[in-house]
Order: sequence, then C-alpha cells, then structure tokens
Amino acid sequence: QMFMRQANQVNQWDRLIMNNAEQIIDLNNEVEKVRADQQRLNHDLDFISSQQQELEDMLAPLEDKIKSAGVTLNNQHSDNEREKIYTLAEQIDSQLQQMSGDITEVVEHLNSVN
Repeated sequence: QMFMRQANQVNQWDRLIMNNAEQIIDLNNEVEKVRADQQRLNHDLDFISSQQQELEDMLAPLEDKIKSAGVTLNNQHSDNEREKIYTLAEQIDSQLQQMSGDITEVVEHLNSVN
C-alpha cells in the first residue's frame, strides 16, 4: 500500500514535470519568435535610419539653395522697390522744376503788369 502511494506520488510528479517541460518548450519557442521579431525590427529600424540619413543628406543642399534664393529674391525685391522710389523721386523733381518755372513766369508777368 505504501508502495502504491509512493508510485502515485511519483506519477503525479512525473505528470507535473511533463506539463512543466511542455510549458518551458512553448515559452522557449515564444522567446525565439520574439527574438526573431526583435532582430527584424532592429534591421528595419537600421534601414529606416539609413534612409532618413540619406534624405537629410539630399535635403541639406536643397535647403541651402532655397535659403540663398530667398535672400536673392529679397534682394531683387529690394532693388525693384529702390528703383521705383528713385523713378518716383525723379518724376517729383521734374514736376517741382516745372512748377518753379511756372511760378517764376507768373511772378514776372505780375511784376510787368504793375
């Protein structure tokens, strides 16, 4: 009878060990899958990082060109504005000279009448 109890106890332990062994195998398989996924993710991240670096390397010269073109455009705009103001100043000067001549003629006419 004691032998049977011990045999049953050993049998229960054996089943417990077998169940635990299956669980360990399942967990080990899951860990391997996670490791493989992690390696794929690391590879994808490295690929994305290298693509991002390539894009940054390509964009840097373009951004510099845009910045310098922006300065050029601003300078051209300033030059155009300056030219318009100078032309306007010349027109005003011409009109003032004409008005001065007209006033001189009026004063001379009034002086000659008196």
